Amino acid sequence: MEEKKSLGKYIQNKRKNLGMTQKELAAQLFVSESAVSKWERGLSYPDMTLVSPLCEALHISEHELFTASDDWRQRQIEEQARRYKRNKTIWLCVTCIIYAAMLFGTLTWGITTGNGLTTFAYTFGACALLFSLIDVPMLAENDKGVKCFAASFASLLLLEIIARIVSPTNDPHWLWMALPGTALGLLSVFLPIILAYADWDFPFMRHKAAFCLGVDSALIGLLVIFGQFFYGDGHPAVPIASTASMLALIWGVFIVAHYTCWPVPFKISAGLTIGAAFCLFTNALIEALEGYGFRVVFNANRSNSGNIAPDIGLILLAAAAVLAIIQVIILKRRPRP
Repeated sequence: MEEKKSLGKYIQNKRKNLGMTQKELAAQLFVSESAVSKWERGLSYPDMTLVSPLCEALHISEHELFTASDDWRQRQIEEQARRYKRNKTIWLCVTCIIYAAMLFGTLTWGITTGNGLTTFAYTFGACALLFSLIDVPMLAENDKGVKCFAASFASLLLLEIIARIVSPTNDPHWLWMALPGTALGLLSVFLPIILAYADWDFPFMRHKAAFCLGVDSALIGLLVIFGQFFYGDGHPAVPIASTASMLALIWGVFIVAHYTCWPVPFKISAGLTIGAAFCLFTNALIEALEGYGFRVVFNANRSNSGNIAPDIGLILLAAAAVLAIIQVIILKRRPRP
């Protein structure tokens, strides 16, 4: 009985605070005025089908109705959420007005000075970059880091494309170097961070490090290929082969360290072996591509003019063999369970 009276008193107070009569509340809920009167006098409960409409009419939550008390904490949270949405809308409107004013101003100034297209294009690219850095973080509801990075990355590429179109230079091919160069500089730093916090259900998410290294390798390869295609002379295969051998060294060490289940000494030995192969055969491969034949020449007399990479390769190979032998001896002497 006390619960009914408490609920009825709460409904009555909320109705009066809104300046609403029992008849008006009953009309909104499609019930009789006497039903509302019985609720407020604690003679009956509202039907369960009327809970949501009653809460909406009294501007309260269902939790507040059931407890017959105001949930000030929840109201504060909801008010903060409404205030944030309102401030976000105001901020976006203000920034969009600023962008529009910048574009209109530069277009007008450019037309009067005869340089409208160039100025407007650069201003448009700058506004796109500002939008990606200032507004996208407020618009993104989830995966903010990914969306902000993607937007800023696209804006930088757009600026480079705009520069190539509206400001031609004596070098018509620089854009082909700038695009993968920008991508390499940004992705090599931010892609591992993004993948570390991303919760995506993609197969490559089980191999994040390999995916990042693959992206970097592909971009480095594009840079070298474009560089040789547009600016190279002599033997274009030489820098491509040198880059490929360096990437093979990195990938070999990465696979051994990341995907093998060997003991650490065996991993170190395998890494030294891969490094030895790089030192022994890379220079020979380059000389073969230059037309001198494939040959491994050791600098036995340690002359300053000689190539000591093969000698270093032998040292690494010997160190790998010694380390592997020591580990095998240790494993053989270890008592078996």
